[in-house]
Amino acid sequence: MVPKGPIPWFIDCDKGAKEEAAKLGVKYQWVLPSNTQGSTQVRVIEDLVAKKVDGFGISVNEAKSVVHAIKEATDAGIKV
Repeated sequence: MVPKGPIPWFIDCDKGAKEEAAKLGVKYQWVLPSNTQGSTQVRVIEDLVAKKVDGFGISVNEAKSVVHAIKEATDAGIKV
């Protein structure tokens, strides 16, 4: 899960996602970007693609900046 940043609402989302992942038996990782710049989220996505994760959820900060990275992820068979 890639949130927008350290916002209290996303902390609650992390807790709920961890609980559901445990119920489903899937590995879960919270990847908190160091800032809210779109370029930082692009680097996070590129890292997830390199790690060949099965999928990820993201709350996008700057939609135009991540379009290409998300396309690369989906082209690699990663569910977004």
